[in-house]
Amino acid sequence: MGFSGISRGVLAGAVSLVIFITISCGGGDAEAEAPMRLSEHERETERFEESREELEQQMVLQLRHEVLSSHIEKLRRDMDIEIFTEALESGDEDAPVARVNDAEVYLWELNYLIDQQIQQMALTGIDPKSTEGLQRIREIRPQLLERIISSAVLEQRAQEIGLTATDRQIELQYQMLAEEFGGADALEAELARSGLTAEELKVDIARQLPAQMYAEHYLETSIDPQDLEFTEAQLREFYDSRREP
Repeated sequence: MGFSGISRGVLAGAVSLVIFITISCGGGDAEAEAPMRLSEHERETERFEESREELEQQMVLQLRHEVLSSHIEKLRRDMDIEIFTEALESGDEDAPVARVNDAEVYLWELNYLIDQQIQQMALTGIDPKSTEGLQRIREIRPQLLERIISSAVLEQRAQEIGLTATDRQIELQYQMLAEEFGGADALEAELARSGLTAEELKVDIARQLPAQMYAEHYLETSIDPQDLEFTEAQLREFYDSRREP
């Protein structure tokens, strides 16, 4: 039936390389015993310095995301991509909801990613069945479909240039998945619920891992190391853009 929802979901997550972290700039009041009260400007400067390393990491991730997204967009122009809107509402898990050249994307693949988002919402205290929860699901659904399509685009590009994964790379990726699920037993239990085996998952990993390898290689060869060195002004601008109002 095509790719495993589990491995497709992991790859789609890998393609979405940037992770935006809200930098809290609130800060509490100074302790009563403090020998000296800092001014607001001094407290702000202190918070900025404490956030410097995290800011640099986030700026690197954002740059990587922008570069890869731009490249995927160029690749898409040379591919025949179609989204089947009616199938998205059909409820038929085996219905193709998109096509990338000759490769089809199925509703069950999209629903797998949506289920992951629903679990995350529940962890943050949002009822997926509430008005807010349903609204969020409606908003992220097209975004998740685009992530799957982007993964398929990279996968086909990797195939075009003959990239393949070694047995060791496949096993390492499998072990990483196992850790994310809380161990090999937990992963195998999840696979069993999906009607899959460990070997079938490894076949899917072997088919998809080259896309991730291609993305990493493209980023390494397309980003000038000097572009990863940020000025004080750039760090400050990024910090200010993420301050809580």
